[in-house]
Amino acid sequence: MAKNSPQDVENREYFSNQLNKIMKSKGIRQIDISNALDIPKSTLTGYVKGRTLPNEENSKNIADLLGVPIFAIDKRFQPIPSVELQDYYYTVLDINQDISETLNEISRLKYCVIKLIKENEDPLFTGFRAIITDHDREIVIDPITVETFFNAFGRTDILIKHGYQSGSSEQFRDFDRYIWSRRKEDKEILENVISDWLAILNIDKQHVNISYFDKAIATPNKVKLKK
Repeated sequence: MAKNSPQDVENREYFSNQLNKIMKSKGIRQIDISNALDIPKSTLTGYVKGRTLPNEENSKNIADLLGVPIFAIDKRFQPIPSVELQDYYYTVLDINQDISETLNEISRLKYCVIKLIKENEDPLFTGFRAIITDHDREIVIDPITVETFFNAFGRTDILIKHGYQSGSSEQFRDFDRYIWSRRKEDKEILENVISDWLAILNIDKQHVNISYFDKAIATPNKVKLKK
């Protein structure tokens, strides 16, 4: 039997830790996964305890069942980082490519700036900016227009998960009211998106204080992590 490399061990531990964490947070049991995906109990136990790794098909099926991108549980499928701008210590990502890749980059980079970029056009503006620093553990989310939000995110995994897949910008009317008026009491749409981001970043939402600023104020919306 071939000796496991340190990377193999790390991958198994990552899968086990993430799988257990997400199962617990979503109230999903091993037997639920085994029955739904027809994976033998003994095989699934190996994944849960970090003894073995699933093949790509099983890994993807488990991730789909849990409602998370594959890289959220399987380190082998994390995308390669985008080009770093070393002079400024931040990375610019094309958010139109893939929200999952973007989320993964945010979770790994010390300082990350995301700009909305349309094909063959200059960046429109910093639409969603996410920052994680070693000093104050802060995520900053800039406000953007609903049209831009829909065009950039409307067909990505997170929004599809929440039912926004028909291609109609009317589905964002509640989000629109929230962005422009800040008077909407039900912030469920934005809260769902932020919750998914925090889950992938391994941040407990209970330890997050969310505050909002009017779009006329230069300071962007902030999701400040409590120490």
